[in-house]
Amino acid sequence: MDPPRHDEKDSHPVMATATPLPPPSAPPQLDLVDSLCCGTDADIIVSPVAIPLPSSSPNNNNNATSAAATVVPPPFLIPTGTNTLSKLIIPTSKDWKPSTSSKLTKKCNVISISSHSNSSETKGLRKLSIPVTSAETVAFLYAAKKDKSIIQQFKNENDTTVIIDPIDATMAKHIENNTLDELKMKRTYRTAILTNGSLQFKKMKFNLSKTLFFDRDSGNAANVNVSLFDLRGVHVVPTTEGSSSGTSPNAINNDDDNIEGVVLVAFRLSDNNANNNANNNAKETIRYAAYQTPNVSRFLLPLATALASAYTGRPSWSIPVSWTTGSSYSQQLELPPIVRETYAEWMGNDGGFSAAVYAAALAFCVQRKVSLGNVLKNGGREAVAKCVLEQQRLTTMQGKQPRFLLNVGPKEIDLVKLALKLSNANPTNANVNAKNQVGMMPEVLILAGLRALSFNLVLRKLTLSGYRNDNKNKSLFRSALGQALLYNVTLREVNFESSVLTDLGEMIGVAWAMNAQPLISRVNFSNCKLNGKDLEGLRNGLARIWCGGTALAESIKLANNPSVPAKAWEEFFLAFVDPSTCGYWPRAPPPPPNLSFLQELDVRGTHAIGPGLLKFAPKLNGLRTLKLSSNGNKDDLSMATEILTSLAKAGAPLERIAGENLDASCDAALFAYSATLKELVLDKFRGDAVSLLCGWPQPVPALAMTIGSGYSHSSDPAWSSPSGFGFSPGTLTIFNDNSFVVDAMYILSSCDYENGLKKLTVHNMHYSQLLATAPMLTSLESFLVYPTSSSYSATLSIQRSMGVPRVAAFWSILAESKTLRDLHLPDQLVGGNDSDELAMVGRFLKTNRSVRSIGFDSPFLLLKVEDVKVLRSAFYGNKKVTDLEYPSKARKFTMDQIGEETKKLWNEVALCKREIKKLFQRAYSKYNSRWRDGPNRQKLPWVERIRVAKRRIGQIQRDQKKIATLLEEIKQCVRANKMAQRLQDETKANERLVRREGQLEQLGEKKKKFATNLVTKLNKAKLRGRQQKSAKTQLPRSTYYKSSNMWPSNTPPKKRNGNPHSYYNYYNDPYCTRPYWWYYPTSYNDTNDWMYGSDASIYEMDDDGHRDSDTDDAALGGMLSDVDGMTCEPDDPWSNVDALVQQVESDYGAVLSPEYIALLHEECSELGPDVVENIRGTLDDGAAVSSKLDEIGEKTDAPPEMIGNIVDGGGFDLAAMDIALADIPEYEPGDSIDSDDAGDVVDMYAGAGPRDLDDGGPSFGSSRHAVLAGARRRARARKSSRLMRRVREDTNRRLQMGYRRVDLITGKLQEDEKPYGNMWPRDLVESWVEETQAQQIKAIAKCNFDLPAVSTQPIYLLKQFSPDNSYLSSQNEIDVVLVTQCSLDRLPNLRAQLTHWTGKTSVAIYLKPSECRVDAQLKIFSAIEEARNNVVQMCDGHVRFDVAVTLVEGCIDDEPYPINYLRNVALLEARRQHLRLNTSLDKSAVLLVDVDFRPSNHLFKALHSRYAARRILSERQVVVCPAFESLNETCANYVSELKKLVDGGQAEGFHLSHFPQGHGPTQFDLFWEKSMQCNGRDVSEFWQRAYHIKHENLFEPYIAMASTDAPLYDERFQGYGLNKVSHLATIASQRGGDFTVLPGVFLVAPAHERSESWAKRYGTRSDETDFNRLALKGLYYNFTQNLESGGESVISDNTRSQNDLLWEQIKRMNEKPDECNPAPTQPGTGLKEAVLCY
Repeated sequence: MDPPRHDEKDSHPVMATATPLPPPSAPPQLDLVDSLCCGTDADIIVSPVAIPLPSSSPNNNNNATSAAATVVPPPFLIPTGTNTLSKLIIPTSKDWKPSTSSKLTKKCNVISISSHSNSSETKGLRKLSIPVTSAETVAFLYAAKKDKSIIQQFKNENDTTVIIDPIDATMAKHIENNTLDELKMKRTYRTAILTNGSLQFKKMKFNLSKTLFFDRDSGNAANVNVSLFDLRGVHVVPTTEGSSSGTSPNAINNDDDNIEGVVLVAFRLSDNNANNNANNNAKETIRYAAYQTPNVSRFLLPLATALASAYTGRPSWSIPVSWTTGSSYSQQLELPPIVRETYAEWMGNDGGFSAAVYAAALAFCVQRKVSLGNVLKNGGREAVAKCVLEQQRLTTMQGKQPRFLLNVGPKEIDLVKLALKLSNANPTNANVNAKNQVGMMPEVLILAGLRALSFNLVLRKLTLSGYRNDNKNKSLFRSALGQALLYNVTLREVNFESSVLTDLGEMIGVAWAMNAQPLISRVNFSNCKLNGKDLEGLRNGLARIWCGGTALAESIKLANNPSVPAKAWEEFFLAFVDPSTCGYWPRAPPPPPNLSFLQELDVRGTHAIGPGLLKFAPKLNGLRTLKLSSNGNKDDLSMATEILTSLAKAGAPLERIAGENLDASCDAALFAYSATLKELVLDKFRGDAVSLLCGWPQPVPALAMTIGSGYSHSSDPAWSSPSGFGFSPGTLTIFNDNSFVVDAMYILSSCDYENGLKKLTVHNMHYSQLLATAPMLTSLESFLVYPTSSSYSATLSIQRSMGVPRVAAFWSILAESKTLRDLHLPDQLVGGNDSDELAMVGRFLKTNRSVRSIGFDSPFLLLKVEDVKVLRSAFYGNKKVTDLEYPSKARKFTMDQIGEETKKLWNEVALCKREIKKLFQRAYSKYNSRWRDGPNRQKLPWVERIRVAKRRIGQIQRDQKKIATLLEEIKQCVRANKMAQRLQDETKANERLVRREGQLEQLGEKKKKFATNLVTKLNKAKLRGRQQKSAKTQLPRSTYYKSSNMWPSNTPPKKRNGNPHSYYNYYNDPYCTRPYWWYYPTSYNDTNDWMYGSDASIYEMDDDGHRDSDTDDAALGGMLSDVDGMTCEPDDPWSNVDALVQQVESDYGAVLSPEYIALLHEECSELGPDVVENIRGTLDDGAAVSSKLDEIGEKTDAPPEMIGNIVDGGGFDLAAMDIALADIPEYEPGDSIDSDDAGDVVDMYAGAGPRDLDDGGPSFGSSRHAVLAGARRRARARKSSRLMRRVREDTNRRLQMGYRRVDLITGKLQEDEKPYGNMWPRDLVESWVEETQAQQIKAIAKCNFDLPAVSTQPIYLLKQFSPDNSYLSSQNEIDVVLVTQCSLDRLPNLRAQLTHWTGKTSVAIYLKPSECRVDAQLKIFSAIEEARNNVVQMCDGHVRFDVAVTLVEGCIDDEPYPINYLRNVALLEARRQHLRLNTSLDKSAVLLVDVDFRPSNHLFKALHSRYAARRILSERQVVVCPAFESLNETCANYVSELKKLVDGGQAEGFHLSHFPQGHGPTQFDLFWEKSMQCNGRDVSEFWQRAYHIKHENLFEPYIAMASTDAPLYDERFQGYGLNKVSHLATIASQRGGDFTVLPGVFLVAPAHERSESWAKRYGTRSDETDFNRLALKGLYYNFTQNLESGGESVISDNTRSQNDLLWEQIKRMNEKPDECNPAPTQPGTGLKEAVLCY
């Protein structure tokens, strides 16, 4: 399409802010309509205009335009096209152009956007999981200084509440005045980062803390962070000298043609930085950013592509971005067309909705610096599309999806649920208006979803429930919602239930009144806080739709809007009874709408009952659902009765009635619907209810009545006596408000038990309270009782008040029933020691043989083994129960009780241990060697209590396993019963179907007749549509978006014969309602200032001041040229119906399904109300056959498959019918469009030559003949238009009957029954046992864990060191101390370890209470002496041997081995050992190992090298020494020897075969690879080939690390298990989980017997070992919770004091280094020893 002509003299300067247009002089102004769309919006701008108002007299239509008021018209999209940006002159001075292009080329480079890139510019976005599309460095231009005069002027002209940046304002004003040559600029380099939703100009180093829009850096240019939806213009001016326009049009893709230039970007001030209040209603604050780059093309193409993706599915004229280039370089910078396949991928199956929402989510996350949610992070745009598709509520038939629905894309959207899911918010919290950054994301996505709906051609139902619409964002919500409802032409249903829409009803009504093709048939504004003005606005919009005939009313829900006065309700209903009462029809009012298709009316909680509704009711002859309420006075009750009576006289087939505040005076009116009524809900009923309970004049087995909720007595609380001949509803639900159930049950028990009541549901009572009426219950088929929500004590109190015998009597009476099939008593049974009701249920099932489904789950039911055994015994003979509720609540209650009992038992154990500990502490004496004899005798009672507690804990686990086993057996019995019953039912059903085979064959013939009539009538309707004889022009929906002339404008419309002309064909608006809303009595003068990008500054105008043609922007229009107009809809409007017709043959079994009929009705409704009328009777016939088949299925209990095999046996031959049907011409869009009024007429004239026109063009002799020919075409069009109007009016009057059988309103009126069935787990026993243990673990974890008893005892230090001068005086770069611990029986292992480690060692040795300290010292000295001699021999006399031994003496027999306490003792002594020769711990490191391990020969050398000092001390790395175990006593010293043992199967990685989690993360394969590459003697190669690993759960390596970095061990871990794992987890949390493995060296442990501590925890299975394992699990769970919360390791007071003293010593050394510097010990020849007591 050619770009529009644009004369410079007609152009207007671009304004930085949009100034409202002044209203014209007009008659007195009335404030009738509030602003239609307030606030700024990414896609629309608004100006106040004047429109005519209706006369004050509703019947005086001639004066409908006698008054005017200042109102705001509907939203207007900013079209594209050239604007005054194209007239800007970019100076070429040095301020705007770099001195040398080479400098610009050198600095401006493309930045890598790869996910593996280390670029700091995009690292921040990758951290937020934001995919970057393009990034490069550019020269950012900004004003050198701010102009104070301009700033002052700028502030005077604009709202002061808007944040204005001085430098940005200076530049904006110069752009408006086109005086950029006077503006001095500065240059700084920025990173331009583009995503699919945002554009940013950032500092070179990306910083997440500085990404706000007005982030100022010392007065320099601000960072720019703008959403693509806020972008308003891109202007490109090349500055390369000598460039010509003869370059290839595809130069933008040619990297060799670098076009150096200035790019000027205009964007709207983001909502994040603007104050969204009433003062911003009609303006946009425009900002500008300019940058230079040596190649403008490499960033413009991704930007244009991102824009196209964000605006997918929208016509090019609606994209509010002006894209212009310098005239001499337009071809060089021409954007290539988008590939259709790519655009189709963006469109998806939701018409581009997901693409727009995804772009908005990206923009929000970038601007707010929050990470994408998990859903968006993992799936991107496809994840949004998947979430949209998951919202479709497509029901299934016969266990599978019907084929005609398999390919149906998304048809409905719930914006709140979608936004919450994409934001990772809690779906149960509907508050989408949170204040925090992440909490604001749902609201942003909701607004984006509304804007995306504007031009969407796929979605048909909008749900926006629970949106608060607070004052802060009210203007944004108004504009987005108004835009969606104005432009969308596919929505058929809107659901705004519980959303706050106060003062928005007028805007919604105007948007619908001006919509080109409104198809709204179902509206839900329940609980929206509407007022009278809102309802008046909705009335106007709905009258334009339903009276105008573009759609049929099917559902109206306006419940719970008490602020609407009664007068407004009366006017609302009268508008549809007599449209002339509205007074706003410009011409003669239309006939009343056809309300026969209205199936649901909900006006509960309102003042709707009145004369208006009474006149409205007789029109509702197809109403199926009515919900209303009275205020309780006599007049209202009388009016409600008249309304019900009027509906009955009209023949309304009411199936559902819900009434509030009604009484017995309405009984007779309700009885009139006995034949059709299925559901009756009476809330807040008053007075006598006997007639409703048992006084119906005829049997009503299908009626489900709910009564009693909010019940109140009338003036006479006494109820009348039952007549004795009435009937009761088949299903009755009663609530015990004001003792209603007590009275109702008395009435029902006094009636005949055969009065029709089969299903009874009682609320707010305990089942045992119905004992007096228990005989009546035996005649029921279903009995459900829901108690009042209460506590355990309240339920137990009721049970005790009734007494166990009376409760047992109730079950005994109920067991006699022979009809009861369904019995559910949730939340009522009490178990444990308080009651044996579960056993009563078991005895009931032993006697009763009729119950098939039973549920008794209760949150107060404690399962006992004895009770479950009784229940299990019932299934030895009961083969009837096929559905048993899984006791999930009882399971949870039982587990909670287990946790509490376990906690008490654990506290009992802890108490006993503390008492035993006190006994030993009091008896301690260093002078009496037998001081333990007394405490050992006194502790026996405490030990026995410990044993009893431990046995009880084990008994709990065994009992629960038994319960789980019994429940599993019950489950298998129920499953077997279900399978046997299914076979039996199928056999009986087969026999019943054989007797009904003739009837089914007749129904099969009726079904075939239905299909035949359906295909025939649809064929005729399609032929009428092709011949333009339908009541509605059948155009593709996308046709309405081909021209912007179809929509409201800021310019005055044309007039024809004194009447406004709408630029819109009259087929969809035969009563001219749209022109009323934007008709201007006077036109604006030429002095008006126009907003940025408004249509006056873009489009050329004709003589009447109207747009002469549609224009597309040259750049974006060309880019979208191949894809503009692509939609997800077929070209032919009948395509969807044709596809459904084809399914009649391919999926014949589903033709009568409710889904098929509803979908067919929906598709035909879009083709015109007359099409629906033509097939109305046929659909009724099909629904009648379907109802009959359902009835047969209920009576025979036959599955649908069996019935379908008989009914559909003959099939259906659609091909044979096609031969007899009339031929229908192919669809040609030009045949159905009015050539004068349709929007694409401009396109036809622009693209056709003179001889291509159908009138022959100027070949008749002169050019005037062509003009006359055009006039002839217009005359034909006007004639066709008049004919169509008559067809439309006649059809609308003729439509007087709706559906008689088809129910298109889905959903039950009655409240959903509480679910009582759930799935039994497959692995019931395993899951039950696991949960039992989990509850015990959690209970133990909440208790306090005792620290080792030895932590309160003194410790003794034995100092052993070598006096070698060379060793003592050496100054190594690193000093590594081996830290270990052991018991006295492990001294041989300690000796072997010391032999292989020639340096410092700190060892803590534990002495049992029975071991003598003196003898132990001699053994220790002997072992150390032997080790020292071995070291001397190995070192050729140069002794490097220093061992510090600390003795820890136990005090209680059989106490757990205090392993972590010993490790802390050794670790602290290792630090003191280093400080004896040093003044600080700067060079100190520790090697943390167990005593069983022997270091390899090169380990000492490797850890004392300068490489180790750099890695461990400087880089603070944690070095892993790989650990191995030998399967015999042979231990290798070198890697080569170890390799042979491993290859020979004599050694392996430590515990790798049975506990790989412990050392598997070391990656032994990689260790061998690195080690075999090393030179065995060169330790530098070890460190060069070191590799990094990550910590994993349960990883427990042996490590070397800086001494000061080593945390203390958690001393609660005693004995065997997880003690080292907990320490390594603490280190990993502090170090980020990074470890370094050192190849070439290792630790190896020979085969040895398991320790005594292992036997206590993992030895022979007993209550003791089970308890110890359970205690360890509880401790580890407590530790992990403490670690995750940032807590420290738990240590004893002794350890804490020793650690504090050590750091105090270091502090003193640093303060006085000379005084505290220790002198070297004098050399000697023997071992030095000294015993120190701490």
